[in-house]
Amino acid sequence: MIALMAVDALSQTQTENYVMTIEPLTESTQAPQASIDMSRVTVRYLDGLGREKSTVQAGASRSACDVADYVTYDNHARIYAPLTGRFTTLDPLASKYPSLTPYNHCANNPLNALDPDGRKIIATSVEAQRTILNTLTPEDRAAVKFSSSGEIDFNVLNGHISQSANFSHLKELNDSHENIFVQMSTGHVGYINNEGNYKTTEMSYWGVEEDFYDLKFEYVSGVTTGETGRLGITLLPGKGKSGVNSPNENIYIIINGDLTELGAAEIYSHEANGHALLFIRTRDRDASRHKFETGKEEKIELSKMILDSRKETVKNFNM
Repeated sequence: MIALMAVDALSQTQTENYVMTIEPLTESTQAPQASIDMSRVTVRYLDGLGREKSTVQAGASRSACDVADYVTYDNHARIYAPLTGRFTTLDPLASKYPSLTPYNHCANNPLNALDPDGRKIIATSVEAQRTILNTLTPEDRAAVKFSSSGEIDFNVLNGHISQSANFSHLKELNDSHENIFVQMSTGHVGYINNEGNYKTTEMSYWGVEEDFYDLKFEYVSGVTTGETGRLGITLLPGKGKSGVNSPNENIYIIINGDLTELGAAEIYSHEANGHALLFIRTRDRDASRHKFETGKEEKIELSKMILDSRKETVKNFNM
């Protein structure tokens, strides 16, 4: 004798996964009854491996939600419902892949693809990639592999062990649940102000000023090359006191494209390993901004992060 269950509904609600079934059929040729006695309908609750957790008669409760816990897996970037074999939250990068469902995982090819965090660092040009590499030791540079679209290889980066603080910062940024775009710009940069209006700011470059060589790392906004102007900017999500905000939920690290290679590397250290990293750690726009109200930087943690990273960058650049 073969015992079969006729599946009436496979469902997922906000509170549970369940399979609602009609009464058992004793023969494979026997059809379900035309009219269903709801007192005989059962609701089977399954775990992520399909094993039965509990069974309840539908007539025993008006809501089957009362009798079982919702089974989902949180992989930090997405929420996965094992019963349906689907993610219940959107791919944060769905807009980049219009040909795929926004609920897909690894382009529907999880055997050959890996999406460990749903986010990434993207260096949008060869110059931006070179700027990142110039902050690292020669040994650490070998562990930073860029794809043709500028994305850093997650596995190669995290498979490398280093004592370098700059390398650790790069890993922390790349492991975060953020899209971080590193760009070089010599023109105007667009942003959203606190009123929601689109504005621009110019990445001006004024050349080298003799009085601005910061060889002793005394000034949080300085560089050892003495270059001046609007040398870098970080656009963060949300609203900040500056009123200069990211146009979306991404982080944009923008470096003045007229800078020398060392100057650009120092400014990347300032923007990425200072402002962006502190924001990722705290999710606090105020904590990750400068404050010069007394004529001197009052944000001690931010200042230390920037100066320490710049010092290491200059040392690594000259290796």
